[in-house]
Amino acid sequence: ASFNSFINAGNIKFSGLFNLELVLENYNKVSNIRSHINIFQFHINKSNYGPLSLNLFLPNGQSPLNVEFSNQYRDYDISGVGTINIPIANQYKLPKYDSEFLCELKNAPASLLQDFIPGISNTRGGFNGHAFVNLKNKKLYLNGDLMCDKLVTKIDYLGASISCPQGKVAFVNDKISFNNLSLFDELNNPMQLNGYLTHRNLNSFYVNCNVKSEKALILNTNKNINPDYYGYGICKFRANFEGNLSKVNISVTATALKGSKLVIPVNYDQSSESKDFVVFVKHELKDSSSMIKPIDVKGMNLNMDLSITEAAEVQIVFDETAGDIMKGFGEGNLQIASLRDNSFSMTGDYIVEHGEYLFTLLNVVNKPFKIRRGGTIKWTGDPLNADINLETKYDGLYSSVSTFLQEYLIDLPDASDDALNRTEVDLLMLLKGSLLKPDISFKLGFPALTGQLKNFSDIKLNELEANPDLLNQQVFGLLVFGTFLNTSNPFQTGIIKNLTSSGINTLSEMLSSQFSLFATNLLSEAFGDVKFISGVDVNVAYDVSEDPLLATNRIDQGEFVFSLRHRLWNDKWAVTLGGNYKTSPSLYGNTNFNPESVIEWNTPVSGLKLRVYYKSDDSFSGVKHKVGSGVTYRREFDSLIDFKNALKDRFRGKKSS
Repeated sequence: ASFNSFINAGNIKFSGLFNLELVLENYNKVSNIRSHINIFQFHINKSNYGPLSLNLFLPNGQSPLNVEFSNQYRDYDISGVGTINIPIANQYKLPKYDSEFLCELKNAPASLLQDFIPGISNTRGGFNGHAFVNLKNKKLYLNGDLMCDKLVTKIDYLGASISCPQGKVAFVNDKISFNNLSLFDELNNPMQLNGYLTHRNLNSFYVNCNVKSEKALILNTNKNINPDYYGYGICKFRANFEGNLSKVNISVTATALKGSKLVIPVNYDQSSESKDFVVFVKHELKDSSSMIKPIDVKGMNLNMDLSITEAAEVQIVFDETAGDIMKGFGEGNLQIASLRDNSFSMTGDYIVEHGEYLFTLLNVVNKPFKIRRGGTIKWTGDPLNADINLETKYDGLYSSVSTFLQEYLIDLPDASDDALNRTEVDLLMLLKGSLLKPDISFKLGFPALTGQLKNFSDIKLNELEANPDLLNQQVFGLLVFGTFLNTSNPFQTGIIKNLTSSGINTLSEMLSSQFSLFATNLLSEAFGDVKFISGVDVNVAYDVSEDPLLATNRIDQGEFVFSLRHRLWNDKWAVTLGGNYKTSPSLYGNTNFNPESVIEWNTPVSGLKLRVYYKSDDSFSGVKHKVGSGVTYRREFDSLIDFKNALKDRFRGKKSS
């Protein structure tokens, strides 16, 4: 205890059991005193550094005490020689307790750093070199150069490990300097460290350093390490560290690169009601930030300016157990602040380029919706209460419109025949407002319908838009049963009868979805080195259908649908090849294959897309071939006033020309 108070090293405590041998030549005179001390299990704080051996020699009362020490343990060796001024005699003339040592380090354990620097762990490796240690007026000074040897440590808050295979650390008095020190991340990406540390007796460290890299892994955490945000961050970055290590200020400027994934957890409850279809119930909280239990940063202030590119993935987890997760790729800039008062804030905008939202209903129905380009998420401080404006689409949805349009098909046999065929259904889900309690609405569309069916569907959709309750019922039927409902009498459409086929189709959809995902990932890796192919999407599905003659569901009667979509030249072009293979023994007496192909071009004009397609359908009168083309133009305006101003500018431009 007296030794610890003597060196005044703050939180650094030395301890151990020892025995002592003392040799005195003359009991009446202080001269030629020799001593040997063995310290067993020498500890610095809680770390054990094995045996420490000291040899002491004092020529006389006015001379400094000569010291030799050796610490050999496991695979390292620390030794040194020096002197300490011990004021034993009266009128001692030397500066009291001043000392000087020359130390030699051979593979000295780098784990020693954990006793001096907070927030690091799993430190291994060693140091080699010589150091001069001086204690003057109870102030400790170090001089010399130490070489790092396979040094590795983990930064706890970031969950990322860094290594220094070789490098020089310079000690000059109370300053420890790092000049162009080469560091590496877990993936062996290079980083560079510059700056210095100052200390008072290897305590009260003050840091002024910067680390930079063109590409490095700087975040590798999970929700157990940091519940505020977590993920896998490969970034181009520059980080500055300044201040006392107990209250260090860290500022980071980073750009997320390919392979990065940022996860932001959000919690809410879902309940189902007949009127609103799905209601998001916000917990009664005065401030949603109280839902956050941030990691204890032990006095650290972290301010991060994070630029997110389309190569990085952002996930918002609503309900991890149910799989209710939104995944997006896009661009944005976020300012993240995690302060020593345990507050956490996030500001900035994120614009989605593409993504997916796994919509869950009652923890039973899970449907993937693709997020359309241009959706936005805006944070203004509270990380859980962002403002969202997203449009998502449920892809691969096909259904007959016979039930949906039945009131318009009376006495129209040809149209009724066409309505029995499965057609593509655009099911859009719009999410707006608070991230904790978004306003959800739906839209339906039929891009492949033509002629009378197209006109009838437009009329019916206008009616549904005026009555959201009826629209939600149809969405419920599509998501749960894969078919439209007769809203006037659900039992008349055979819902009870179709429960068996719906269960089979739901199981088929789940298996088909998993196989499609596996095939997509497999082909994406196979074509990863082909520069003009930016992506490959595979869609496979099988549905059991109703026998139109027997009015029953048959397992051997259904439709196998598959498509292979190549996205080319950074998604400027898309070519889809596929079709459906129908088994209808009672209707046609055989099986039929109906090919389908689509070519899409995202023109250089923003929002302008051209589409050419071919499709064949079976009917009672034979196979019908459809060839067509389409042009779509999409432009977004922040308000109706902006839309009017754009029209005025367009007309003015035409008049002036």
